[in-house]
Amino acid sequence: MPPSPFDSASNSTGRDRKSDRLASVVLQLAVAFLLGSAVFLLAYSYNARPASGNVHWKPRIPAARPIDLASLLQLLPAAAKEPDLPPDPPQAFFQSIEQDLAPWNMTGISYDHVENAYCASSYGAFRVQIIGGQVYIVGEQESFQTRGHSVKMMLLQLQNTFGNQLPDVDIGAISTGDLPGDGVSRRGCPEMGPVFSFAKRPQDVKAVRWPDFGFYDWPEAHAIPWEYFTLAIEKAARALPWQSRTSQLFMRAAAIGQTREALRDSPKEVYENPLWNVKMIDWGGDKSSFVSVLDHCKFRYLLHTAGNTYSGRMKYLPFCGSAIVMPESPWQEFWYGMLEHGKTVYRTPAVNNWQDTKIVLTAAEALAKDDALAQTIARGAHDLAVNVLTTRNIQLFMLALLRRYAELMDFKVALHQDAMTIEQSLMGQNFRRPEDRTCPLCHM
Repeated sequence: MPPSPFDSASNSTGRDRKSDRLASVVLQLAVAFLLGSAVFLLAYSYNARPASGNVHWKPRIPAARPIDLASLLQLLPAAAKEPDLPPDPPQAFFQSIEQDLAPWNMTGISYDHVENAYCASSYGAFRVQIIGGQVYIVGEQESFQTRGHSVKMMLLQLQNTFGNQLPDVDIGAISTGDLPGDGVSRRGCPEMGPVFSFAKRPQDVKAVRWPDFGFYDWPEAHAIPWEYFTLAIEKAARALPWQSRTSQLFMRAAAIGQTREALRDSPKEVYENPLWNVKMIDWGGDKSSFVSVLDHCKFRYLLHTAGNTYSGRMKYLPFCGSAIVMPESPWQEFWYGMLEHGKTVYRTPAVNNWQDTKIVLTAAEALAKDDALAQTIARGAHDLAVNVLTTRNIQLFMLALLRRYAELMDFKVALHQDAMTIEQSLMGQNFRRPEDRTCPLCHM
């Protein structure tokens, strides 16, 4: 007779079996946990390795995500949050941040990356550290004209606006040259990290786009501080209704770079066309041929091209409220992703030789024929400039970039031996030759 389920012996056997099964399950879970932990530690030690030197390891590399604009806006002083201000910038305004920092999403930005970028940089470059809301300039090299001074003034404004809300960061090099590689040599410094630059091409993988010096001022080009200069351009534009403007494609620029040299050598059928008012000038020549940015607003169509590298003049033109014609170029500033063909700009294929200049003339003819399209582009460009390219939004972009950069750093910032406060740097510049820098890892 089979044992009854109510027999004590039978119950004891059942309990033993249950205990065995439970022990087996616990053992399997423990093994799985240990294996998972081992895999995690191996992966973590690879992706977030400790920095070299005496710098403390800061093991965190958060995944890329949309910019948290609300948290940025909360950090603005009360005067910058008044209701009559332009609308907040769209996410597209920040898109270059993730694009440019993507090469370090897996590895993070190490102390070696930063140190190598600093020690390899030379003409016109300097290192920037922010610790506890204080900006420091490290090992500054003399820059062209007043570019370095203007960039430092932008950093001082950032410090005065956000104070200790700024993240601690260590940026190996901010380049003030036209090329992302200006002042940067790879000799002896193989593991270079990000180099902050005014513009970049697709092949400039180490370059991280940063607002150029003109967003503060450019005295050599008679461009007063940004917020006042843009107001002056707007005032000139308001005094020139669309119908009163000359129906021509206008540009005055130095004949530098492939595109502008091609425009200088335009065929007769192009430069004799009544729509064409494009001339290349010699900066060292007759000053009477120069035309101010304010006078650009007298024309319905404005042409913009790159020079030898990027051209900083583009950011001023939309404030005129004219239709901008822009041939394709590999050079991109941080905000160019917001330029849309037919809405804020009229794009054409690249101009590589004198025969290609007919492409630009064809664009001007299309705009002259379709006045509604021309005015749509002009209004779109003007709205973009007025609502997005404001000092407030430029500062928000810089803050967002610094925040993401700080998230990718795998070390804590320690004040560099060559550092001085930004106030000290602005009041008494102390340029340091590359060979005089403190560079324990590599040398030029």
